Amino acid sequence: MTINLESLSIKELKKLQDQAAAMVEQKRQVKIEEAREQVRQIADSVGMSVEELMGLKKASGKAKSPRQKVEPKYRNPENPSETWAGRGRKPLWLQAKLDQGQSLESFLI
Repeated sequence: MTINLESLSIKELKKLQDQAAAMVEQKRQVKIEEAREQVRQIADSVGMSVEELMGLKKASGKAKSPRQKVEPKYRNPENPSETWAGRGRKPLWLQAKLDQGQSLESFLI
């Protein structure tokens, strides 16, 4: 089937474009479902769930323990409720003070 695109009106071209986009999406969804089924079959063949196979869930073993709360090492002298344990990004209040030239050690608790 060949279509002479030159002979089609704008309305007909737009309709054809919409139909083509719908067909592309439909075929894409079919391919995705086929791939999912293949993954399920592979997981079943090795005796695992899809989550275990993809590394989304631990197969077995010890559960991850909750993180321990770390005592703060630094305190904002202007607002003692603002503290930082020294892990992760520096809080904005501390970064602002460091940018002003103050030393990190001056905020030690």
